[in-house]
Amino acid sequence: MQNLRKEARFPYAGTKNLLLFLWSTLVYLSMKYRVNGIEIPLDRKETAAAKRMVAKFMEEVEKNSKDTGNTSLYFTTLILMQVLSQEALDHIDSETLQKYMEACEKKRKESLPD
Repeated sequence: MQNLRKEARFPYAGTKNLLLFLWSTLVYLSMKYRVNGIEIPLDRKETAAAKRMVAKFMEEVEKNSKDTGNTSLYFTTLILMQVLSQEALDHIDSETLQKYMEACEKKRKESLPD
């Protein structure tokens, strides 16, 4: 009975697993992202590292939410991450985007066998 109360009080406990599954699927199926109309290739290793960092952060948010009884903190964090990320992507200027694309191309060429 105690576990049922915790689940009812903390309704998104299973949501994290679904979000991580969806994120994993998205990350490994689509290794490109479109920013300001320009398709940017994402490095598989960097994508995996970023995924681990975000997952670790979200686990900490979930733990804090449970510990403090503030169940809305998890959803608020998800929403703000999406909003702030989109704002940052929307404000990338063409010069910064060009530098990023050049760095991606350089890295790709260095990884090719001779």
